[in-house]
Amino acid sequence: MFFSLLFATLLTSLVTSTVVALIFRKSIGGILVRVLRDEISVAWQRYIMFAVIVVGVSSGVNLYKLEQYTEGSQGRWVEKPGVEKTHDDQEWQPPVLNDETWTLEIYRSIVGTIQGIAWALLVFFLVSLIAFVIVRGQEMRQKI
Repeated sequence: MFFSLLFATLLTSLVTSTVVALIFRKSIGGILVRVLRDEISVAWQRYIMFAVIVVGVSSGVNLYKLEQYTEGSQGRWVEKPGVEKTHDDQEWQPPVLNDETWTLEIYRSIVGTIQGIAWALLVFFLVSLIAFVIVRGQEMRQKI
């Protein structure tokens, strides 16, 4: 069950990242063409798209949260049925992976993916804005 949940959150964050990257592809490309004014803007656009997907996947797959479903992490100790009271009368039980847990983890994966991408794109757009102001200033000086 754990590996299925890991694969599901990975796939969910990968699909979400790809969709968001495709939505912002034209905007990122336009900004890079305007700021860089060179053929290298295509390479930078590919890199930014790759970075968006990597940030999305790494933000969407929260390994710390998924560790709680493995043995030795969070969970609870319950008494073993039919065993005399000794120091070994308890066993570790991981949290239950039911429908509600799956829904919560998939939702957490989508939100984490979008949140990570939002921060990455915010940084990109802020740096692009500064670069645009510099390029615009140079254009104004050349006209004078």
